Amino acid sequence: MRTFAKLPMLWLLTVLLLLGSLGCSDGLLDEQAQQVIAGGGDSPEVRVATLDPTPVDVLDALAIDVTPGGGGFDVSVAVTAELVDTRDLYISVDYDANQNRAEAISFDAGAEGSVIGLAVEAEPGVIEFGATAVGADAVLPADTALMSFKLLPGGDERAVSAAPSSKRAMARNLELSQGEDGRWTLSWDYTNPGDNNQDGIVGVTDLTQIGQNFLAKVANSWDDPLRHIDSNHDGEINVTDITAIGQNYNAEIFSYQIEMFDELAGEYITVGQLLLGEQDVQPGQTVRFSYTFGPQYVERGWYRVASLDRDLQFGTPSEEISEQGRRVAPTGTATGQVATITVYANDLPHSISQLNCLRVVYPNTFSYVAESANVGSPGGARSAPDGIWASFASGVLFPDEFFFQQVEMGGGRLAIDFNVTTLLRDLPGAPVGYGDLLNFQLKSDSGDELVLEFQEVSEDGIWRTYYSDADVEDHFFGNAIGFSIM
Repeated sequence: MRTFAKLPMLWLLTVLLLLGSLGCSDGLLDEQAQQVIAGGGDSPEVRVATLDPTPVDVLDALAIDVTPGGGGFDVSVAVTAELVDTRDLYISVDYDANQNRAEAISFDAGAEGSVIGLAVEAEPGVIEFGATAVGADAVLPADTALMSFKLLPGGDERAVSAAPSSKRAMARNLELSQGEDGRWTLSWDYTNPGDNNQDGIVGVTDLTQIGQNFLAKVANSWDDPLRHIDSNHDGEINVTDITAIGQNYNAEIFSYQIEMFDELAGEYITVGQLLLGEQDVQPGQTVRFSYTFGPQYVERGWYRVASLDRDLQFGTPSEEISEQGRRVAPTGTATGQVATITVYANDLPHSISQLNCLRVVYPNTFSYVAESANVGSPGGARSAPDGIWASFASGVLFPDEFFFQQVEMGGGRLAIDFNVTTLLRDLPGAPVGYGDLLNFQLKSDSGDELVLEFQEVSEDGIWRTYYSDADVEDHFFGNAIGFSIM
């Protein structure tokens, strides 16, 4: 087993405090032999236990100090003997939350870029601590301070952590495909930011996967098995991905509910469910769910998935997908609010050499923001080939501003058409089918909800949302593109 690097070292650490959930705790382990206990008498009792996979015998090298000060007690945990063969150090610190509350939780240890760590209040009365090596074999020396916090008098009550509700926790990379037997299958990535070991709940031990894959490059591609560890989607596994663990601590996904939009009822109905435990989880690889429809499948219907925790609390539903495209669920806006819409390629089945036309449909209570259209990802020069174009195009032709006219669709809807052409028409096409195609802004004129769709063929029979490959053959995008809104 690999170990920690010797000092002197400049410690790379992240200190995150999450004010967590539920009631008090009287310790994660009941057997005193498996705990280090300090305090008692006039001082609050504080207990330390190991968390799996850290072995219990590590406790022999730990010490707790409880000292009066500042209207309460200063508590610290330190290593008293050299820890060898301890790549992952995970402990819980337990106190009586009916009598005390914790403040100023600090991760005090440090290393020369070879250790990352986290200290989090998992729930009142329980602080969880973790440190993991990110590189060479190492040793954690004796007399190393690990963490400290202050205990003040007064109980601590907080709300229970629930299913992850952030839009970053929406199921990603949806795919709707038809098999040789004619049945349709909906697939998507398990997405619970911070749950790097994909056991269903975010915890301190999710640090391990960041340490093991530190500085690895990651693509938002179904072919990249590490994409779930890059929780902020910046293309690299690094210290910033620890933030998601602290922000989403205890967030749980127990199952997914598959839903279909009922046009007559005007609402989503449940058509299936899958449990996380039913999926084939490969160590270190992103879990991918697949649900094959039976007779309940409706052609050209709209489908989505929503996560649930064990208490059946719902997370944020995914985007909606059908045979002909994708759309986002209604997004609330305020009058005058400006939304940035990015159209991205999810998994193009063919290379793309030019975007012939892309028609985006939205409510007529929104206005296109002049000069906001931009090739590829948000930011940068208006016609700079970034996003998917950066992978193969040295220059692109993007229409002048006057081209982006709002087209009346009827039924309270407007549309805008976009196209992008590479300057060198004999290019082989993008080598990968992932990346941002273009972005633009819409302004809310009335505070209505923003609903976005693609249109493939207009009423006059003209193709609208399609592209050409390297052989100048045309293809509808279908459900290989989607929206994101900021």
